[in-house]
Amino acid sequence: MLFDLPKRRHPVARITPFLIHSFLTVVVSYVASTTDVAFSAGDERVDDAAAVQKYQQFLKVLVRNPRYGTAYDRVYEFHASRGTIQAFHDALADVAGLPELKTKEGQVADSSLPEFATWLDPGSAAMLVGMLDLQHVHGASAVAACERAAQLRPEDAIVHWYLGKARVMHRQLDLAPDSFERAITFRPAKTDLLEIYKELARTLQSSQQDAQALNAWQRLESVFPGDLRVKEQIAIALTQDGRWQDALARYELLANESTNPEQRVQANLAAADLMIQLGRPQDAILLLELQAATLDVDSWIFKEIRRRIEATFRSRDDLPGLVGYYETWIKGHPQDADAMARLGRTLSLQTQATAAAAWYRKAIALAPSNAELRESLIEQLVRDDQLPDAIAQYEQMAQFDAGNRDHIEAWGQLYLSRKDLPFAERQAKAAAIWEQLIIARTDDPAALSRLAELLRRAELPDRALELYRQAINKAPLEPQYREYLGEYLYRLQRKDEAITAWQEIA
Repeated sequence: MLFDLPKRRHPVARITPFLIHSFLTVVVSYVASTTDVAFSAGDERVDDAAAVQKYQQFLKVLVRNPRYGTAYDRVYEFHASRGTIQAFHDALADVAGLPELKTKEGQVADSSLPEFATWLDPGSAAMLVGMLDLQHVHGASAVAACERAAQLRPEDAIVHWYLGKARVMHRQLDLAPDSFERAITFRPAKTDLLEIYKELARTLQSSQQDAQALNAWQRLESVFPGDLRVKEQIAIALTQDGRWQDALARYELLANESTNPEQRVQANLAAADLMIQLGRPQDAILLLELQAATLDVDSWIFKEIRRRIEATFRSRDDLPGLVGYYETWIKGHPQDADAMARLGRTLSLQTQATAAAAWYRKAIALAPSNAELRESLIEQLVRDDQLPDAIAQYEQMAQFDAGNRDHIEAWGQLYLSRKDLPFAERQAKAAAIWEQLIIARTDDPAALSRLAELLRRAELPDRALELYRQAINKAPLEPQYREYLGEYLYRLQRKDEAITAWQEIA
């Protein structure tokens, strides 16, 4: 037997079937849990072995062609996740014959690293050490490692390119251009060649060698004579370097030569920005207008061009000039409602309220169902204390935008704000408009509660309390509506009823 029960039963020694069941349950659970842990550990070992195998595959690719890219990223991630980057670096330094660059003295002993000496040449190892030091921003070490790699791989364009990078990082700006030039000599791939020329030109630019930097850009253009993508990248780089005139010439050429409509538009936008930087705002505006004339007025790029034109005037605090610009534009484009609305906003900023409202009305006449135009006019009328006219706009807007909650609330509030009407009439008109909020929403407690809150503004307590109670009936399990009711009753000095409402929350 599993348990030998004694003849004399002692309270402490009593073992019931329930206790036996509980004991067996614990044992089974423990065995299951330890088994799960064992399987889990086994799964982890399998996963780790697969990760090591994949890592070694990427490493083989990397040492055959040491350069930044997918293989390098995967190898780096492998070691970073295990905390073995420094060990990896030092193992490479041993193979490269660069013991002085190791972070720790002595031979590296780490079973997670492959046996490099059997299949990795010192040149590749030196290159990888330099790449790691470049990534870690160790300029002096990166230069030393890349110089060693250049000795061992003298005709490798990538080695000389990275040596140039290392020298730039280490502020050896007098030596870096020579490394870039040597990289170009060994005919790298075209994608690499483009980047090398860009880094050469920028290095020369940063060392105040403007003529040589421009020459580098011109040489790059001669290497890719008909490649507009290259011209665009050169223009971007020149803009970033502050060579606006040189960049402008290339953007203008790009806009003229490109057969891609989107590329032409972007080139003209960039050219306009540069014209503004060069103090030629009128030329920029003219260029933007010519570009806008080719676009759909409802397109986002058309609106972006219009925004930039406005920004050109605003940056010079020239609102009168912007007004004149839009007045001239509208003469040639009498159906442009958006331009009329923008003119209205600009006039409003100059406190020319009557003129602003007139232009808003002209825009609305062209687009009567445009709610945004009417909202702009309403804002202007309210600022000018013309509430009846503003209310009339909401009445007209309700014909095509019925049910808009924001409009209904603002519309009713305007009636409540009219000082030319008796208070009772203001109350009645505001309430009648606000009641539209619950049309087809009488079962919505949130809508009922919101209407109650608005009616409180109008000092209509009976209807407000009724609505709060309806909201409670629609959502009896939601406490906030009882809280709102109690709070309002308390404000009305009906404290006993308020306490009763709050007690019902609990």
